[in-house]
Amino acid sequence: NPTGLMVLARQRTIDLDRPVNEYLGAAKLTARIGDARQATVRRVANHLAGLPLHFQFFYYDQPARRPSADETIRRYGNIMRVPGEHFNYSNLGYGILSDLIADQSRQSYADFMHDAVFAPLGLTHTAVDIPESLKPYAAARYANDGERLPFFDTDHAGASEVYSSAHDLIRFAAFHMKAHLAGQTPILDDATLDAMHVNAA
Repeated sequence: NPTGLMVLARQRTIDLDRPVNEYLGAAKLTARIGDARQATVRRVANHLAGLPLHFQFFYYDQPARRPSADETIRRYGNIMRVPGEHFNYSNLGYGILSDLIADQSRQSYADFMHDAVFAPLGLTHTAVDIPESLKPYAAARYANDGERLPFFDTDHAGASEVYSSAHDLIRFAAFHMKAHLAGQTPILDDATLDAMHVNAA
């Protein structure tokens, strides 16, 4: 998710230091503490926007289905800490970023990540969701009691719906370590990679 975000930032499609609300649709983040204008795209990406922990899973054998992005933001998009002051991991923030990426790229999140990140880096067994072509390689999921879990989606795709092989994860990490592997297009320059790995807290 941050890698795709940085591709758009390098293209000047997204300004990391603008309030994330400027990129959202009808529903906006609400500041219960602090100022929502301080919840910038960069702070959402760094888990410094003051958003709470949030996760929802919608299992295919259950009637509940994923709500729209606007509905999720209306229900859960509350800034609970002053933006910039505290690290707090938030699936919701990364879900918001995946919707932002889709809106600004004018592609689905899955298509943008494939076209702009996965394919150029040679990640042939990585996708948002699991397409038919990769289903034979997907590991089965099990609950704590050993029962097989049905497939699910979420309302935070950027945090929970990218699937990858161990081989592809190593190739992805190598790119971020500036290894310049054969068959990888340098979608971000080394200075941008360095900037992504600076402690922002």
